[in-house]
Amino acid sequence: RAQLHVAEHGPSGLEAAILDACVHNLAFDRQCEGIRSAWLTGMVTAAKLESQAAQAVVRTLRPDNDTAEYWDLMQSCGLAKEFALRGHSEAKDALYAAFRKEPGSSDLIGGTEIVELDGADGLLFAAQRIGEWLAHEPDLWLGDELVEQFDERHGAGTGERLLGAAAPNDRRVARFLKQILELRSPDERHEERASDPEEGLSGSEL
Repeated sequence: RAQLHVAEHGPSGLEAAILDACVHNLAFDRQCEGIRSAWLTGMVTAAKLESQAAQAVVRTLRPDNDTAEYWDLMQSCGLAKEFALRGHSEAKDALYAAFRKEPGSSDLIGGTEIVELDGADGLLFAAQRIGEWLAHEPDLWLGDELVEQFDERHGAGTGERLLGAAAPNDRRVARFLKQILELRSPDERHEERASDPEEGLSGSEL
């Protein structure tokens, strides 16, 4: 109803509330309801507040912002991706700068959105950053969610092959790939190759 109201009557008097909703996740059950970034993007576009909302998201994602809560950051990352797709370069820069591990958990801030936005380049960026962390924290365990996400779009095993192609020339990627391979059994790796037998795919081909 809120989106329909803005589309039919405009945002008059609601501008501040809409912008606040972009940087504060107002869902009742934030874990179950998910991230509403696409819905909010439609709202701010209809309200002609896209530029102001993008600027608010950029401020929220600043690495030195220690007041934003986890779910606010997750929503802001989703919005940053949507704004980046619409040509807001500052939103894309802010999304990349925000990439980090949530303290006390294995959750990654911004990783999913970066891979969705930039595909192979996004996965390589994440692998390099995680590889840097592993150099200082060898026991850090973040899982293979980003690789699985990449595989869902490009085919089973493509993420592992992409990382494998980059690993000989980049120790950061090699560290990340080593952890990924440790997560997967030989049978799992064999099944991935059997389901998608093409080898040697480059980043440009993906």
